[in-house]
Amino acid sequence: MVYLHTSDTTLAVRLKEAAHEPKNDADALHRIFITSQVEVLSSLEDEQIEGIPYTGEYAIQGGSKVWIGVSRAKGEKCERCWNYSPQVGSFDDHPSLCSRCHDVVTK
Repeated sequence: MVYLHTSDTTLAVRLKEAAHEPKNDADALHRIFITSQVEVLSSLEDEQIEGIPYTGEYAIQGGSKVWIGVSRAKGEKCERCWNYSPQVGSFDDHPSLCSRCHDVVTK
């Protein structure tokens, strides 16, 4: 799981769009980071970042900074795509698949 935060409002809006409303699957943040899940945090308050074991802050072009945290992904590993997802185990006909793979296999 990758967590992101920036105080740059324009960049924060773009990150949230890429995380939740990508134009296509290849542009989704979790695909860009090659990880199962990405969450864009609205703040760095203690309760939001508590329990994130690996963190760092990085300067990017233009003077903005991005805070990045990394932890174990939520859910179980899909046997087809190897992504971790909370939906694995929720399908009676294919209990070892995530929702994305389940949709593909059942078509």
